[in-house]
Amino acid sequence: MKNAFATIIGTSVLTAGIVSMSALSASAASLVGTYSGNDNADPVTYNGVEYNFFGKYDVSGTQVSSGKFTGNQFAINFTSISGNEVKAGTASAGTGAGLFSIKAGNGYALYYTDDLSSISWDTSNRQNKGLSHLSIWQGPGGGPQKEVPEPLTLLGSGLALGFGGMFQKKRNAKKSAK
Repeated sequence: MKNAFATIIGTSVLTAGIVSMSALSASAASLVGTYSGNDNADPVTYNGVEYNFFGKYDVSGTQVSSGKFTGNQFAINFTSISGNEVKAGTASAGTGAGLFSIKAGNGYALYYTDDLSSISWDTSNRQNKGLSHLSIWQGPGGGPQKEVPEPLTLLGSGLALGFGGMFQKKRNAKKSAK
């Protein structure tokens, strides 16, 4: 029973150490805020990182499937069109972190994402108006850096290995005493 308990404790500590070293990332967009009026092509600073304007897709008049790119090109697809209004879609603007705005009605919503290659948008939270334009700002090779607890990870891994070795040594000593 003591051997089983020691093995379970050692395995649990080792597993906790390994799990703490795993890096999980989320690429979902986070709402930065909603604003009235129009966005502009100026650089945007968010969490201490400056993002440069990348491009703007305008939907004009009744030609919802056509538009113009200001700046660099990016891909856009519409997934919901109601009458002459684009209500939802996806876009891609390369890789890396960035910001994008969804302009609809008399304001826009600004979002942050870790992955500009997969942007999903919906205007239902913008007074359910159709898309006026979608603007994108790219970051300098990444967004705000999240702190990684390296010393604690190393300490946890060292403790896990130490406990595992100690329990194994006790187990081996008991086996050889029999």
